[in-house]
Amino acid sequence: MYGHCHKNSRGYHQNCAYNGTARPFQDQAGLQILRNFCPHLYQGDADTRTCCSPDQLKILRDNLGMLYPMVSRCPSCFHSMINFICDFACAKDQSRFMNATRVQVSKTGVAYVEEVQVYMTERYMQGSFDACKHVSFPAKGTRAMDALCGPWNAVTCTPKRWYNYMYDPVVNGFAPMTARFVYTNDPVDRFIPVDPRVIPCNSSVDEFTPPCTCTDCQASCPTMKRFPYSILQSTGDQSWYFPDVKSMLWLGSIFFFALASLFLTVHFRRERMAEPIKSGKVV
Repeated sequence: MYGHCHKNSRGYHQNCAYNGTARPFQDQAGLQILRNFCPHLYQGDADTRTCCSPDQLKILRDNLGMLYPMVSRCPSCFHSMINFICDFACAKDQSRFMNATRVQVSKTGVAYVEEVQVYMTERYMQGSFDACKHVSFPAKGTRAMDALCGPWNAVTCTPKRWYNYMYDPVVNGFAPMTARFVYTNDPVDRFIPVDPRVIPCNSSVDEFTPPCTCTDCQASCPTMKRFPYSILQSTGDQSWYFPDVKSMLWLGSIFFFALASLFLTVHFRRERMAEPIKSGKVV
């Protein structure tokens, strides 16, 4: 695919069918977009080749601008997502992982693509989903996946549901064409599944960007510490942690019985001391 040559019923651009090789990309504004959002596709001003036109890159930039506020709290999620979006739109080796399965001809006689089949690794599908699934969306008071997964929510969304929704114009009005995904870690015939870089949410995108916080990434939350007291270690039960519920209940029981024993001891001691006084005897 290369360039835009048709608009769907919602007014979104659809790509031209193109079977040639990737073209040199020399538009300076577009090269800057690649450097900012798709650095893995940028090979220098003189050597960058893509399967997208400058106009496609500008639309890509605008679309990413709408996506960013939803996941801005977690840069690792954002960059994990857009690594594939960049490949889908511009990669110079699109034919390695993508096949146009439905092509139409416009009224002006230009062929455009309505549906593609995309081969994607299960590693990337799962990894990119894991990087984003707990990201909060404060503007809506919910999680980003509640907005990004269509009819599903953050609890019921799965990696396959997520990708199938994002690239299905029937349920997602922002999708310009249909993408049917084949999830596999192994080559299928001549196709080699696309396997973009995934940045786990507890890792930094680069040296200038911090990992996602515990609020947006469970892997960034502090890990449980083993309870230090030898009394717990002597039980031989390696499942004791602090402050998990099991250990707290166990300690609470010990504290309760110790306190009850102390109370009863003091109570009966006072009763015994009071008996001689009640009987008129002087101690």
